Amino acid sequence: MKKVSIIIPVYNAEAYFGDMLDSILAQTWPDIQLIVVNDGSTDRSEDVFRSREAELKKKLSEVIYLKHDQNRSASEAMNTALPFCDGEYLCWADADDLLLPDSIRKKAEYLDRFPAFALVRSNGAQFQHESGACSGGRYSEGQCSEQRYLERWCSEGRFSESRYSEGQNSEERYSTEPCLESRYSEWQYSELANSADKQVKSVFEDILFTKTYCHNGCYMVRSEVFFSCYPDKRIPVSRQEQNMQMLLPPASCSDCGYIDDILFLYRIHGDNHSLGFTHFPDMLQRRKDFEQLQLEVLPHCRCDQKLWESKIHRFWQQEIENLKQNYIEAIRQYQGI
Repeated sequence: MKKVSIIIPVYNAEAYFGDMLDSILAQTWPDIQLIVVNDGSTDRSEDVFRSREAELKKKLSEVIYLKHDQNRSASEAMNTALPFCDGEYLCWADADDLLLPDSIRKKAEYLDRFPAFALVRSNGAQFQHESGACSGGRYSEGQCSEQRYLERWCSEGRFSESRYSEGQNSEERYSTEPCLESRYSEWQYSELANSADKQVKSVFEDILFTKTYCHNGCYMVRSEVFFSCYPDKRIPVSRQEQNMQMLLPPASCSDCGYIDDILFLYRIHGDNHSLGFTHFPDMLQRRKDFEQLQLEVLPHCRCDQKLWESKIHRFWQQEIENLKQNYIEAIRQYQGI
C-alpha cells in the first residue's frame, strides 16, 4: 500500500479549518502523511490544529506541522511543505474545504491500477457556507472519526460505493453511479465537472486556459512524476495561485484519469481569495499576473515551449481586451448612454 502525502496550507481559517481536519480523520485510506503549513495566521488556526493533533497522530502515518513567522502566500507554503513529502502520491487542499471519506482511497487506488497516468481527478461540488448546507459543530466524543464525520456531513445524503467495472481498460473509468442522492441538492450544491470533463483525457490545455475546474482537492498526482518536473522541490511563487504550478507540469506528462464521484466539497464564503477580485484594476492585474505565472511554469512542462508561450500570450491578450470592453459597456449602461 502506497503512502499519500497531503499538504494543507492554512491562513486565518479558524472558522473552517477544523472541518477540513475532521474530514482527513474520516479518510478510509490508512497510509497518510499530513503536512500542515501555517502561513503566518493571526487568528486561532493553530489552536484548532492543536485540539486535533493527538487524534491526527493516532490515526495517520505521520503528521508534520510547520509555521511561517508571517504570511507569505499559499505557493510559499507549498514550497515549505514539498521537501517533507515522501508519499508515492501527492495531493493538497485548502483549509476551508472538505474531503469526503473515500476521497484519498479512490484516487490512490486509481493510480495504483493505472500506472500510466501521472494524475487523476474526481468530480466535486461547491456549496454555500452561509446556507448551512454542511454546517455543524464539533463532533461529539465517544464515536470513531468516520462515524462522526458521516453523521455530521452526510445525514441527508448518501455516498455510493464506486467500483471498477470488470474488464475496463486504462481509457475507461470508475462506474458512473452518482455519489450523492438527489436530495443533496437541497443543500444548494453544484457539481464542478460538466459533461466534457467527465472523461479520461489530457487536461493540460484546459487547465492552462481555464476551460475546466482546477479545484485542488479533486486531484492527486504521482509524486515521482511531479518531482521530475520540479527536481528542486520548489514551485514558482505567486500571490494569485498555487494550483496552476502544481497541476500543469504533471498534466503535461500524461492524460488525466477521472473518477465520476463527488469526493471533494469546495466551500464558498466571503473570505475566498479566488473570489475577491471584483474591481477593474484588480481584475486587470490578476490577468497579467496569471500570464506571467504561466510563463514561469511552462519550462517545467513537457511541451513545445515556443508554441505554448505564443498561445499563452494570445489567450491573455484576448482576455484583457474582453475585460476592457466589458468594463466600457458597464460604464455606458450605468451612465445611460
